[in-house]
Amino acid sequence: MKKKIGYMIYGAVGVLLCGAMVFTSSFGLSRVNQEAYDKFLTESDVLEKLAFDGFAAKNYKVRFFDGEQDFVMQKDAEMKKDKETLDVIAATAVEVDDEYQVLVPVYEKMQGVTQLVDGVSSLQNADAQPKELESFSQEMYVAAICHEAFHCWQFTKFEEQIENGIGDEGQDREAVITSEIDANDQYVKSIEHEMECLQNAYNETALNQKYAFIKDALAEEAKRQDSVSDAACRVEKFVETLEGSAQYVEAMAYRDMTSEASFEKHYLADFKYTDGSGKYYTMGLMKCLILDQVSENWQSDFSYENNASKMLEKVVK
Repeated sequence: MKKKIGYMIYGAVGVLLCGAMVFTSSFGLSRVNQEAYDKFLTESDVLEKLAFDGFAAKNYKVRFFDGEQDFVMQKDAEMKKDKETLDVIAATAVEVDDEYQVLVPVYEKMQGVTQLVDGVSSLQNADAQPKELESFSQEMYVAAICHEAFHCWQFTKFEEQIENGIGDEGQDREAVITSEIDANDQYVKSIEHEMECLQNAYNETALNQKYAFIKDALAEEAKRQDSVSDAACRVEKFVETLEGSAQYVEAMAYRDMTSEASFEKHYLADFKYTDGSGKYYTMGLMKCLILDQVSENWQSDFSYENNASKMLEKVVK
Protein backbone atom coordinates (compact mmCIF):
# COMPACT_ATOMS: atom_id res chain seq x y z
CA MET A 1 0.00 0.00 0.00
CA LYS A 2 3.00 2.32 0.11
CA LYS A 3 2.40 3.07 -3.55
CA LYS A 4 -1.24 3.97 -2.93
CA ILE A 5 -0.32 6.21 -0.01
CA GLY A 6 1.89 8.17 -2.38
CA TYR A 7 -1.09 8.57 -4.69
CA MET A 8 -3.75 9.56 -2.22
CA ILE A 9 -2.16 11.54 0.56
CA TYR A 10 -2.79 15.27 0.57
CA GLY A 11 -2.14 18.28 2.78
CA ALA A 12 1.58 18.68 2.07
CA VAL A 13 2.05 21.65 4.37
CA GLY A 14 0.37 19.77 7.18
CA VAL A 15 2.72 16.85 6.64
CA LEU A 16 5.73 19.15 6.81
CA LEU A 17 4.46 20.74 9.99
CA CYS A 18 3.65 17.53 11.81
CA GLY A 19 7.18 17.07 13.11
CA ALA A 20 6.90 20.32 15.01
CA MET A 21 3.69 19.35 16.78
CA VAL A 22 3.80 17.89 20.25
CA PHE A 23 1.61 14.86 20.84
CA THR A 24 0.43 13.68 24.22
CA SER A 25 -0.83 10.30 25.25
CA SER A 26 -4.55 9.73 25.00
CA PHE A 27 -6.56 7.38 27.14
CA GLY A 28 -9.28 7.11 24.55
CA LEU A 29 -11.06 8.69 21.64
CA SER A 30 -12.70 11.99 22.57
CA ARG A 31 -16.44 12.51 22.35
CA VAL A 32 -16.16 14.89 19.37
CA ASN A 33 -14.52 12.15 17.30
CA GLN A 34 -17.05 9.54 18.34
CA GLU A 35 -19.84 11.95 17.41
CA ALA A 36 -18.14 12.59 14.08
CA TYR A 37 -18.07 8.86 13.39
CA ASP A 38 -21.78 8.55 14.20
CA LYS A 39 -22.52 11.43 11.84
CA PHE A 40 -20.37 9.77 9.19
CA LEU A 41 -22.53 6.63 9.42
CA THR A 42 -25.63 8.76 8.97
CA GLU A 43 -24.11 10.47 5.93
CA SER A 44 -23.20 7.08 4.51
CA ASP A 45 -26.91 6.31 4.19
CA VAL A 46 -27.40 9.63 2.39
CA LEU A 47 -24.48 9.03 0.03
CA GLU A 48 -25.70 5.56 -0.89
CA LYS A 49 -28.62 7.28 -2.62
CA LEU A 50 -26.13 8.74 -5.12
CA ALA A 51 -25.97 5.13 -6.42
CA PHE A 52 -22.30 4.74 -7.22
CA ASP A 53 -22.08 1.02 -7.94
CA GLY A 54 -21.54 -0.70 -4.58
CA PHE A 55 -20.40 2.41 -2.70
CA ALA A 56 -21.33 2.30 0.97
CA ALA A 57 -19.03 4.51 3.05
CA LYS A 58 -20.00 2.80 6.30
CA ASN A 59 -18.43 -0.45 5.06
CA TYR A 60 -14.93 0.98 5.49
CA LYS A 61 -13.14 1.14 8.82
CA VAL A 62 -12.09 4.58 10.01
CA ARG A 63 -8.78 4.95 11.84
CA PHE A 64 -8.52 8.06 14.03
CA PHE A 65 -4.83 8.86 14.56
CA ASP A 66 -3.89 10.87 17.68
CA GLY A 67 -0.16 11.10 17.03
CA GLU A 68 0.76 7.89 18.80
CA GLN A 69 -1.84 5.25 17.92
CA ASP A 70 -4.93 4.59 15.83
CA PHE A 71 -8.44 4.22 17.19
CA VAL A 72 -10.24 1.92 14.74
CA MET A 73 -13.99 2.37 14.33
CA GLN A 74 -16.21 -0.06 12.46
CA LYS A 75 -19.96 -0.18 12.05
CA ASP A 76 -21.62 -2.45 14.64
CA ALA A 77 -18.29 -3.19 16.35
CA GLU A 78 -16.46 -1.91 19.41
CA MET A 79 -13.66 0.59 18.97
CA LYS A 80 -10.19 -0.95 18.93
CA LYS A 81 -6.77 0.54 19.55
CA ASP A 82 -4.03 -0.28 17.07
CA LYS A 83 -0.47 0.79 16.35
CA GLU A 84 -0.11 3.82 14.13
CA THR A 85 -0.49 3.08 10.42
CA LEU A 86 1.06 6.25 9.05
CA ASP A 87 2.94 8.91 10.99
CA VAL A 88 1.67 12.06 9.28
CA ILE A 89 -1.08 14.56 9.89
CA ALA A 90 -3.18 14.13 6.78
CA ALA A 91 -6.40 12.41 5.79
CA THR A 92 -5.87 9.58 3.34
CA ALA A 93 -6.84 6.05 2.35
CA VAL A 94 -4.55 3.21 3.41
CA GLU A 95 -4.45 -0.52 2.90
CA VAL A 96 -4.39 -2.52 6.13
CA ASP A 97 -4.67 -6.31 6.20
CA ASP A 98 -5.64 -6.40 2.51
CA GLU A 99 -8.50 -3.94 2.82
CA TYR A 100 -8.75 -0.21 2.29
CA GLN A 101 -9.47 1.92 5.33
CA VAL A 102 -9.87 5.62 6.06
CA LEU A 103 -7.08 7.24 8.07
CA VAL A 104 -7.80 10.64 9.57
CA PRO A 105 -6.15 12.67 12.34
CA VAL A 106 -8.34 13.13 15.39
CA TYR A 107 -10.46 16.25 15.08
CA GLU A 108 -8.32 18.25 17.49
CA LYS A 109 -5.18 17.68 15.39
CA MET A 110 -6.94 18.16 12.04
CA GLN A 111 -8.39 21.48 13.21
CA GLY A 112 -5.01 22.77 14.32
CA VAL A 113 -3.22 21.80 11.11
CA THR A 114 -6.01 23.26 8.95
CA GLN A 115 -5.65 26.63 10.65
CA LEU A 116 -1.85 26.46 10.42
CA VAL A 117 -2.03 25.76 6.69
CA ASP A 118 -4.36 28.72 6.18
CA GLY A 119 -2.02 30.92 8.17
CA VAL A 120 1.07 29.77 6.26
CA SER A 121 -0.69 30.43 2.95
CA SER A 122 -1.42 33.99 4.03
CA LEU A 123 2.17 34.55 5.14
CA GLN A 124 3.47 33.31 1.79
CA ASN A 125 1.41 35.94 -0.05
CA ALA A 126 2.87 39.35 0.68
CA ASP A 127 -0.22 41.09 -0.71
CA ALA A 128 -2.68 39.07 1.35
CA GLN A 129 -4.90 40.98 3.71
CA PRO A 130 -5.27 39.72 7.29
CA LYS A 131 -8.41 37.67 7.72
CA GLU A 132 -10.18 35.80 10.42
CA LEU A 133 -9.54 32.07 10.21
CA GLU A 134 -12.71 30.10 9.71
CA SER A 135 -13.31 27.41 12.28
CA PHE A 136 -12.80 23.87 11.02
CA SER A 137 -16.25 22.55 11.77
CA GLN A 138 -17.34 19.04 12.58
CA GLU A 139 -19.27 19.05 9.29
CA MET A 140 -16.05 19.75 7.38
CA TYR A 141 -14.37 16.95 9.30
CA VAL A 142 -17.12 14.42 8.54
CA ALA A 143 -17.16 15.47 4.89
CA ALA A 144 -13.39 14.83 4.75
CA ILE A 145 -13.94 11.31 6.12
CA CYS A 146 -16.57 10.74 3.41
CA HIS A 147 -14.04 11.92 0.81
CA GLU A 148 -11.50 9.35 1.94
CA ALA A 149 -14.11 6.59 2.16
CA PHE A 150 -14.82 7.21 -1.51
CA HIS A 151 -11.12 6.73 -2.24
CA CYS A 152 -11.37 3.37 -0.48
CA TRP A 153 -14.20 2.45 -2.84
CA GLN A 154 -12.28 3.69 -5.90
CA PHE A 155 -9.21 1.60 -5.17
CA THR A 156 -11.26 -1.44 -4.22
CA LYS A 157 -13.34 -1.31 -7.39
CA PHE A 158 -11.01 0.17 -10.03
CA GLU A 159 -7.53 -0.68 -8.82
CA GLU A 160 -6.42 -2.29 -12.07
CA GLN A 161 -7.80 0.57 -14.18
CA ILE A 162 -6.01 3.09 -11.98
CA GLU A 163 -2.71 1.21 -12.06
CA ASN A 164 -2.85 0.89 -15.84
CA GLY A 165 -3.87 4.51 -16.27
CA ILE A 166 -1.29 6.31 -14.16
CA GLY A 167 1.88 4.23 -13.98
CA ASP A 168 4.67 5.79 -11.93
CA GLU A 169 3.51 9.39 -12.41
CA GLY A 170 1.09 9.08 -9.47
CA GLN A 171 4.02 9.16 -7.06
CA ASP A 172 5.26 12.51 -8.39
CA ARG A 173 2.05 14.15 -9.46
CA GLU A 174 2.83 17.50 -7.82
CA ALA A 175 6.23 17.67 -9.49
CA VAL A 176 4.73 16.89 -12.91
CA ILE A 177 1.96 19.48 -12.51
CA THR A 178 4.14 22.31 -11.19
CA SER A 179 7.01 21.77 -13.64
CA GLU A 180 4.98 21.28 -16.81
CA ILE A 181 1.52 22.80 -16.32
CA ASP A 182 1.95 25.60 -13.78
CA ALA A 183 5.17 26.84 -15.37
CA ASN A 184 3.54 27.26 -18.78
CA ASP A 185 1.38 30.35 -19.30
CA GLN A 186 -0.41 28.69 -22.23
CA TYR A 187 -1.56 25.78 -20.05
CA VAL A 188 -2.52 28.06 -17.18
CA LYS A 189 -4.76 30.07 -19.53
CA SER A 190 -6.16 26.82 -20.93
CA ILE A 191 -7.21 25.59 -17.49
CA GLU A 192 -8.68 28.98 -16.60
CA HIS A 193 -10.71 28.95 -19.81
CA GLU A 194 -11.91 25.40 -19.24
CA MET A 195 -13.03 26.29 -15.72
CA GLU A 196 -14.83 29.39 -16.98
CA CYS A 197 -16.74 27.23 -19.47
CA LEU A 198 -17.60 24.70 -16.76
CA GLN A 199 -18.87 27.37 -14.39
CA ASN A 200 -20.93 28.91 -17.20
CA ALA A 201 -22.35 25.49 -18.02
CA TYR A 202 -23.31 24.84 -14.41
CA ASN A 203 -25.04 28.21 -14.06
CA GLU A 204 -26.79 28.15 -17.45
CA THR A 205 -30.48 27.17 -17.45
CA ALA A 206 -31.07 26.97 -21.21
CA LEU A 207 -30.14 23.42 -22.22
CA ASN A 208 -28.79 24.27 -25.69
CA GLN A 209 -26.47 26.92 -24.28
CA LYS A 210 -25.47 24.64 -21.40
CA TYR A 211 -24.43 22.00 -23.93
CA ALA A 212 -22.47 24.62 -25.88
CA PHE A 213 -20.48 25.55 -22.76
CA ILE A 214 -19.83 21.87 -22.01
CA LYS A 215 -18.54 21.33 -25.55
CA ASP A 216 -16.24 24.35 -25.21
CA ALA A 217 -14.85 23.01 -21.94
CA LEU A 218 -14.23 19.55 -23.38
CA ALA A 219 -12.63 21.03 -26.50
CA GLU A 220 -10.25 23.09 -24.38
CA GLU A 221 -9.34 20.02 -22.33
CA ALA A 222 -8.69 17.97 -25.47
CA LYS A 223 -6.56 20.70 -27.04
CA ARG A 224 -4.40 20.95 -23.91
CA GLN A 225 -3.99 17.21 -23.58
CA ASP A 226 -2.89 16.97 -27.22
CA SER A 227 -0.11 19.41 -26.37
CA VAL A 228 1.21 18.30 -22.97
CA SER A 229 3.42 15.28 -22.39
CA ASP A 230 1.90 11.84 -21.91
CA ALA A 231 2.92 11.98 -18.25
CA ALA A 232 1.12 15.30 -17.68
CA CYS A 233 -1.94 14.04 -19.53
CA ARG A 234 -2.10 10.94 -17.32
CA VAL A 235 -1.63 13.01 -14.15
CA GLU A 236 -4.39 15.46 -15.11
CA LYS A 237 -6.81 12.60 -15.71
CA PHE A 238 -5.73 10.82 -12.54
CA VAL A 239 -6.21 13.76 -10.18
CA GLU A 240 -9.36 15.10 -11.80
CA THR A 241 -11.02 11.67 -11.92
CA LEU A 242 -10.13 10.40 -8.45
CA GLU A 243 -10.00 13.62 -6.46
CA GLY A 244 -12.72 15.43 -8.37
CA SER A 245 -15.26 12.65 -7.82
CA ALA A 246 -14.21 12.31 -4.16
CA GLN A 247 -14.63 16.08 -3.81
CA TYR A 248 -18.13 15.66 -5.23
CA VAL A 249 -19.00 13.04 -2.61
CA GLU A 250 -17.50 15.27 0.08
CA ALA A 251 -19.54 18.24 -1.17
CA MET A 252 -22.77 16.24 -1.21
CA ALA A 253 -22.20 15.20 2.40
CA TYR A 254 -21.39 18.77 3.43
CA ARG A 255 -24.47 20.11 1.65
CA ASP A 256 -26.67 17.57 3.45
CA MET A 257 -25.21 18.48 6.85
CA THR A 258 -25.34 22.26 6.40
CA SER A 259 -27.25 24.33 3.85
CA GLU A 260 -27.29 25.23 0.18
CA ALA A 261 -25.73 28.59 0.98
CA SER A 262 -22.87 27.02 2.92
CA PHE A 263 -22.33 24.45 0.16
CA GLU A 264 -22.11 27.19 -2.47
CA LYS A 265 -19.72 29.23 -0.33
CA HIS A 266 -17.30 26.35 0.15
CA TYR A 267 -17.52 24.56 -3.20
CA LEU A 268 -18.78 27.03 -5.81
CA ALA A 269 -16.71 30.11 -5.06
CA ASP A 270 -15.01 31.98 -7.92
CA PHE A 271 -12.17 29.91 -9.35
CA LYS A 272 -8.65 31.17 -8.68
CA TYR A 273 -5.76 29.37 -10.30
CA THR A 274 -3.27 27.87 -7.87
CA ASP A 275 -0.16 25.81 -8.45
CA GLY A 276 -0.32 22.10 -7.72
CA SER A 277 -3.10 19.55 -7.95
CA GLY A 278 -5.87 21.41 -6.09
CA LYS A 279 -7.38 22.95 -9.22
CA TYR A 280 -8.16 19.51 -10.61
CA TYR A 281 -10.25 18.72 -7.54
CA THR A 282 -12.45 21.68 -8.49
CA MET A 283 -12.58 20.82 -12.19
CA GLY A 284 -13.62 17.25 -11.46
CA LEU A 285 -16.20 18.41 -8.94
CA MET A 286 -17.73 20.83 -11.44
CA LYS A 287 -18.05 18.11 -14.07
CA CYS A 288 -19.83 15.85 -11.58
CA LEU A 289 -22.20 18.66 -10.61
CA ILE A 290 -22.97 19.33 -14.28
CA LEU A 291 -23.65 15.63 -14.81
CA ASP A 292 -26.23 15.90 -12.03
CA GLN A 293 -28.01 18.41 -14.26
CA VAL A 294 -27.80 16.62 -17.60
CA SER A 295 -27.47 12.87 -16.99
CA GLU A 296 -29.78 11.10 -14.56
CA ASN A 297 -28.16 8.28 -12.57
CA TRP A 298 -24.75 8.86 -14.15
CA GLN A 299 -23.08 7.59 -10.97
CA SER A 300 -24.05 3.99 -11.69
CA ASP A 301 -21.81 3.98 -14.80
CA PHE A 302 -18.89 5.89 -13.32
CA SER A 303 -15.43 4.32 -13.36
CA TYR A 304 -11.84 5.42 -13.71
CA GLU A 305 -11.95 4.85 -17.46
CA ASN A 306 -15.53 6.08 -17.87
CA ASN A 307 -14.93 9.29 -15.95
CA ALA A 308 -16.90 12.55 -15.87
CA SER A 309 -15.31 13.96 -19.04
CA LYS A 310 -16.16 10.78 -20.97
CA MET A 311 -19.74 10.89 -19.73
CA LEU A 312 -20.17 14.54 -20.67
CA GLU A 313 -18.83 13.78 -24.14
CA LYS A 314 -21.58 11.20 -24.60
CA VAL A 315 -24.23 13.62 -23.37
CA VAL A 316 -23.40 16.42 -25.82
CA LYS A 317 -22.72 14.32 -28.93
